[in-house]
Amino acid sequence: MCFLSRPQKKEEFTRCKLAEYRTQGCPRDSVPIEDMASFYKTFLNDNHQKHMQYNWAWYRKNIGLLLPALLASWAYFYREVFPSVVGRTK
Repeated sequence: MCFLSRPQKKEEFTRCKLAEYRTQGCPRDSVPIEDMASFYKTFLNDNHQKHMQYNWAWYRKNIGLLLPALLASWAYFYREVFPSVVGRTK
């Protein structure tokens, strides 16, 4: 999904809705909340799979960082709590 695709789709939707209101004889400055809610619902439903893939990619990265964090935490624990085990004395 392109970074600019959402703003472009939103601008296109807004322009179309404002033109539609103008042709109906009730010009507006902005699109009503109800219409924008339907746009966002449609947008999120259409891109649900992309969002899920993005989230799972981040979950995998974060889970991959757990082992190095655990090892670093374990090393700190031994270094500070048991200095004689690693050959250091305070």
